[in-house]
Amino acid sequence: MAIVLALVLGLVTGVAGGWFWAQARPQSPVQGAGALLEPDEVLVRNMEELALLRSQLATRDGELAVERAARQRLEEQLTGLQRDLGAERDRLAFFEQLLPSGPGGSVDIRSASFERFGSALQYRVLLMRNGKFDAPFQGNLRFMATGLDNGKAATRELRPMQAEPGGQPVPDAPDDAAEHELSFDQYLSAKGVLWIPAGFVPESVTVQVLEGGAVKTAYRVELEAVAAP
Repeated sequence: MAIVLALVLGLVTGVAGGWFWAQARPQSPVQGAGALLEPDEVLVRNMEELALLRSQLATRDGELAVERAARQRLEEQLTGLQRDLGAERDRLAFFEQLLPSGPGGSVDIRSASFERFGSALQYRVLLMRNGKFDAPFQGNLRFMATGLDNGKAATRELRPMQAEPGGQPVPDAPDDAAEHELSFDQYLSAKGVLWIPAGFVPESVTVQVLEGGAVKTAYRVELEAVAAP
């Protein structure tokens, strides 16, 4: 009887020990969809995620470096433009001090130049206003040339040159002064091309500024002797 009791007690103890051992034993790597990962697999996955984050960070750093370089170039260009603008303003102020002062709002011709091209005369005229003014100057330019017309002394008005539909240049109609119209506040560089009548050789040109039909100022330019084409 004692022997049987000992055997039963040993069997129960063995079963209980086996159950506790099974509970304490680590789970198998693959136990279905909800199984836990092995520590090595978790480490590998974390390292892959870390590498991805580092790659994204490197890309962002590169983009930021490009943006900083572009911004620096723009700042340098802006600084250069501001420096050039300041120099031009100083130069303009210097020349304005050298110019003689006239009545407020009056218009002066500071320079005028002409260049002959066949039967045309290219011009450039620099106009400036003195003092303070409340409204833009409105007026016209007129070019009066003196020279020889078929060998005789003559004075002719030179008209702006236009082009016909066929491409041949012709002068404006006498009542059309659109090419000579002026409208400016402080200064203006006017340029264009004048028609030289056939047989006329201009020797000098007087530039006149008109306002309301009245001559406000004039500027005379001697031309180089050029035979009529």
